[in-house]
Amino acid sequence: MSAVGADDDPLAHRLAAIGLVAITLGLVAARLRTTPTRRVLALAAVTPSAWFLWGVVNPNALEIALVALAATGAAGGRVPRERSATGEHWWVSIPLALAIAMRPIAAAWALAVIALVVLAARRDGHRVTTRQRAALWVPPALAVAAVMAWNAWSGLVVDDERTAGTGSTFDAVTSSIGGLPRTGAELVASMGWLEYWAPWPAIVAWGVAIAVIAAGRPGLRPGAWLVLAAALVVVPVAFEVAWYERVGLIWQGRYSLPVAAVAVIVACTSRPTETVRPAPPPWLPVAAVVAAAAGAQLTFWNAARRYAVGTDGSWWFRGADDTSRWLGPGTWVAVHGVLVALAAAVAVRTVRTVRLEPSVAASPVAGPVVSSSGSAGWSATDRAAPTADPPR
Repeated sequence: MSAVGADDDPLAHRLAAIGLVAITLGLVAARLRTTPTRRVLALAAVTPSAWFLWGVVNPNALEIALVALAATGAAGGRVPRERSATGEHWWVSIPLALAIAMRPIAAAWALAVIALVVLAARRDGHRVTTRQRAALWVPPALAVAAVMAWNAWSGLVVDDERTAGTGSTFDAVTSSIGGLPRTGAELVASMGWLEYWAPWPAIVAWGVAIAVIAAGRPGLRPGAWLVLAAALVVVPVAFEVAWYERVGLIWQGRYSLPVAAVAVIVACTSRPTETVRPAPPPWLPVAAVVAAAAGAQLTFWNAARRYAVGTDGSWWFRGADDTSRWLGPGTWVAVHGVLVALAAAVAVRTVRTVRLEPSVAASPVAGPVVSSSGSAGWSATDRAAPTADPPR
């Protein structure tokens, strides 16, 4: 912020942070190769906790966006077919390297995303060349080395007597596994730093979006599901056990939000595995959008209330001082509501005008139905299943 003379201006720092997140999320949206309906569903499947973090100044917010950007390289249709093509691999590795530089735990998410890229290449019968491996591995490895060098130079000490645990390794493992349900709940609904929870309509909206995506039966291979499950379950347990006697059981659900973003992206862009899969009812994606919009507005309103008048204060901000040099909290809630309503209207119009047709998998008679975005599934442009072999 020195370039604009705003070193000590909190508002300038917040606007810059939000701008970086917005640019990264815009790149994610631009690189998603899937139908408009699935794009909307991916947006609706963002957890309330992630929406909250994207609106505040915290490296966790940009980490989530960067890992999501890297995940587009592992999504359907993005794995390069040419042996010499490395452009897509740079789109994977550079965001991961930036995420690691900000938050070293992102090294675990880098391993997961790179594993998904390799699995996708094998699924399509492509061999990852030495050049492509270098493009995938070198930037994250350099970021890890830089973090380790900085920690060694600065004399970093990871130790906190307030939270450090005592006992055997077995005690640490059982305690960590026992905390996984709590961690999962935090991943979806914890706002801030375990201070309070998202309103229940926001949680329900997220659940509706996930149910719609699941109803589409994403065609992920078992290996991809295992990678995602390991990142969500094994990484938190391994971290807490490794640091049990120094910092204790400190894993919070928000730490795993990058993996949740990856799971949504690969599920919404995966190829179908069944012979015939009917499209969902037309009202279902619309309901998911409306529920997500209501959840986003209530989540923002609840967060503004918490910071302006406290969790037990007035929903109408009675007695609140202006919390901004520009507008008071009530006005910001109204402005946010207008923006959410406009975004929801665009999304609803998109899903209502897109004609969804059943997807037909490859067979000796008919070839695969592929959407205009290059991935099989609910198609935005296909009008009917082919009755003969398509031109190759």
